[in-house]
Amino acid sequence: MQAADLPNHETQRLTALHALNVLDTPADTAFDRITELACELFDVPIALVSLVDKERQWFKAHSGLEAYETNRDISFCAHAVAANRPLVIEDTKNDPRFADNPLVLEQPHIRFYAGHPLCPSDDQLPVGTLCLIGEQPRTFTERDHRILHNLAKQVDELLRQHGLKERLSRTAKQLEALFTKSATGKLRVDRAGNVIAINPFALNLLGYQAEEVVGNNVGMLAFPETAEKYNYLISRYFSSDANEQSVGNGRETVVRHKQGHQIPVHLVVNAIHNDRQEFVEFLAILTDLSDINKAKHRVNRERRLLQVLHQGITDYQALMSGERLWTFLMEALRELTDSDYALIGEVLPTETTNALKIHAITDLSWNKESRELMEKLRSGDMMLTNPNSLLGQVYAYGNVVITDDVYSHAKRGGFPPGHPRINNYLGAPIFNGDQLIWHVRYCQQPAAS
Repeated sequence: MQAADLPNHETQRLTALHALNVLDTPADTAFDRITELACELFDVPIALVSLVDKERQWFKAHSGLEAYETNRDISFCAHAVAANRPLVIEDTKNDPRFADNPLVLEQPHIRFYAGHPLCPSDDQLPVGTLCLIGEQPRTFTERDHRILHNLAKQVDELLRQHGLKERLSRTAKQLEALFTKSATGKLRVDRAGNVIAINPFALNLLGYQAEEVVGNNVGMLAFPETAEKYNYLISRYFSSDANEQSVGNGRETVVRHKQGHQIPVHLVVNAIHNDRQEFVEFLAILTDLSDINKAKHRVNRERRLLQVLHQGITDYQALMSGERLWTFLMEALRELTDSDYALIGEVLPTETTNALKIHAITDLSWNKESRELMEKLRSGDMMLTNPNSLLGQVYAYGNVVITDDVYSHAKRGGFPPGHPRINNYLGAPIFNGDQLIWHVRYCQQPAAS
């Protein structure tokens, strides 16, 4: 028995075979029909689509034979692959290469063999054969050669289609993974502005379930004024090529969480084309900027602190003159705490309770009467004496007062009509030993929605 030589470019040939992703795949009716047809046309008991691997030949289709593979060293097909041309053995008993082959001496008792190389790749590297096997010697005519050649070309096409299908399936899975497992929010939006798909990151970012978003207009994820703009741009884009440059350019914006608050994002929108280069949908990519904005905020606060310290050092003499020091300290602390309003006051004891003399206060006036009141407080002509208020809790009793809801606090007191709305409040006492000497207050307006 003579084993087949290794083909030229064996490494490349094996690479081409494995690239088809066909080895060890389930039975395929299209391949089975080819081998069944070959058995009928040539009146042989066995027809195979045989793929020659590194150490075996594996049968994608095997009409008339139960085995799925054999060793390569006894393979007839390996000889056809090595030569890369049709191989016909009209009587194996008369061919010294095969006379003592186990496949001749034992099952399936091969006496006739005809194999045509399969070359589905563009470089025409043979990956296997379409072969015919008979138990009796026979003559193989030119007509038989032509028919086998044409059938082999059909198998080549099936192998190409299988390889293409596998590549497309793999690409689809990769794209799906890029969409579903991405660390950025992604949405597919159709021509009408409706959401086709949304990935888990975007759902988590926006607080929705998929069924709440898919099928609805993308404007539901924006604030009203922005939603109208999105729909206008989408309709304009599909009606004309004029604004093509508006797609693909990233920009910072905000989207609306299900609970109504803003989420800062970087938004990129890309147009998706079909095979005819027609725009069919958009892919929107949202990158959450919340952590980045918080980091920027921290940096800005640290920069403001450095500016305050720098001014306090370089302008010390000027600050110590008059009342500028108190205003400087109040504004510096207000900036550093992101407060809208603040005051610094000196605690003065009285016969009944402590009073508060204002040294610096943010202007809270909203009409003529309130402006006059602010002037009296700033000048020291008027002191605060009510201990049963948020301020009084600090300067009268030395308590620290913190609240995120001023209007529901039991000690808030009444606010006259027109008073700016206060959201958060912090009042802090300052002691010298056991003696309460200063009062500092910060408060914020409600956050913009």
